[in-house]
Amino acid sequence: WEGREPLHDPFLLDGLDAAVERVRRALARGERIYVIGDYDVDGVAAAALLWRGLRHLEPGAAVEVYIPDRHREGYGVSRAAIEAARAAGATLIITVDNGIAAHEALAEAARLGLDVIVTDHHQPQGELPPAVAVVNPHRPGSSYPNPHLCGAGVAFKLIQALSGGPPADPAWWQLVAVATIADVVPLVDENRTLVRRGLEALADAPLPGLAALAECAGLPSTRLDAQTVAYTLAPRLNAAGRMGSAQQAWELLVTDSPDRARALALAVDQLNAARRRHEEMALDQALQRLERGEGLYGDDVIALADPNWHLGVLGIVASRLVDLFHRPALVGRRSGGRGTGSGRSIEGFHLFRALSACADLFERFGGHAQAAGFTLPAALLPELGRRLAARARETLSREHRVPALDIDAVVRPDELTVPAVRELEYLAPFGQGNPEPVLLLTGLPPGVARTVGNDGSHLRLQWPD
Repeated sequence: WEGREPLHDPFLLDGLDAAVERVRRALARGERIYVIGDYDVDGVAAAALLWRGLRHLEPGAAVEVYIPDRHREGYGVSRAAIEAARAAGATLIITVDNGIAAHEALAEAARLGLDVIVTDHHQPQGELPPAVAVVNPHRPGSSYPNPHLCGAGVAFKLIQALSGGPPADPAWWQLVAVATIADVVPLVDENRTLVRRGLEALADAPLPGLAALAECAGLPSTRLDAQTVAYTLAPRLNAAGRMGSAQQAWELLVTDSPDRARALALAVDQLNAARRRHEEMALDQALQRLERGEGLYGDDVIALADPNWHLGVLGIVASRLVDLFHRPALVGRRSGGRGTGSGRSIEGFHLFRALSACADLFERFGGHAQAAGFTLPAALLPELGRRLAARARETLSREHRVPALDIDAVVRPDELTVPAVRELEYLAPFGQGNPEPVLLLTGLPPGVARTVGNDGSHLRLQWPD
């Protein structure tokens, strides 16, 4: 504990001792270190954090970053990434936000004489991959107090251990806060410390890239809360990997040039606009097909694929279908006889475990309780839908199938004072695992409702005094 906030001893993470020893040896010898990230906010931020952290600890350290291409390589450590590391003359690879399932690629790295440290937070699949160290709070038998770290959170713990104390660079706190919020991990325990202190650092001295992104999004300042990061900054950073190259998002997070940051932020914002167009088109088509009865497996699971849907929006469309129908949803793209997709789930249906029970169908898969990605022969998607529906019928109760609104308190209008609202704000940051308080106002007279906002997507309610 640091003060009243938890910041756990990083060496409680299994494998961290070996990781720290190998990184320190590499820095002392001037070895070339190759960081392999991912194309979402968590993976990009984790790579930026490790790049900044290692160069801070050892100025002039030879650190290179590889961000995979979503469309050409898909998720995880590819053989192309291993080959790029070898060609760059690297002797040590560090994965961030991936690697726990990359058995074949890491075996190839070992064959080439490259040492690998895996830092990840996804669920292990069978045996741990071949590496000199595997750092993951979900390792079997792990006793780490906070199993809910995101990928950047695990990278942060590595930097914390290498630093010998709480990381001092405000940039590291900003990056881990943005990633923790964007990856929708529970904002409890240590994660609250990472987010709260990261948002404070963002307000005091924002990274040029984050400041430019906030300005481009029309935000008045960088004094942001978790919701603003989740719904304004994170989608734009994600759009780079979804619609173009996540390398742009990574550069946005590591540049110290305000001019370069503004140019990158504008490019990322334009990609986000394209993402919205593709998302709406795919969602509209999915809804039309569901109205015709396509893609429904009993009353339990939605599974749809289309050759024209953009790979970068599949997860978003799946999430929106879950919001609309409160059912697990898989959304994929068919191409060349192969189906690549994303799934989202509901409380009570652990998606990764459900996919693990269908492992014989997949070429590759991975994920969490509520989100997953997969690749399989396109002809097997209906079989996947049927198997998941059967599992849902076994595991989901009637209560699970009905969306619920949890009311935290019933209040009178006169109780909603400014001091009361400020007291509630002490519970922030809000997010997964610590939602905003929901209050129920009763006994109100009829009021006036009208839509507001540029697109009329918000509702304003007004009652007479």
